[in-house]
Amino acid sequence: MQTDEDRHRFQQLLAAATKVEQLNYRQPSEDAYLAAGRRVVDLCDVLVAVWDGLPAQGKGGTADVVEYAREVGKPVEVVWPAGLTR
Repeated sequence: MQTDEDRHRFQQLLAAATKVEQLNYRQPSEDAYLAAGRRVVDLCDVLVAVWDGLPAQGKGGTADVVEYAREVGKPVEVVWPAGLTR
């Protein structure tokens, strides 16, 4: 759930950004999430994924993005604190 404080903080971060990129999706969707994850992979040198190693719970989840990074040959570093559960 987003709060007014969350939205305010987002607006602050957005205003401080030197570059903002928007994909061509009008509404949040699994396709939009997957496209955003792939775009991050395309732009990064190394993907650092906070991921429990489990399958995605929907299209565009972390597992899908990690799989894409590996398919295109990007190095992937997975971070998951011991004892943490989803």
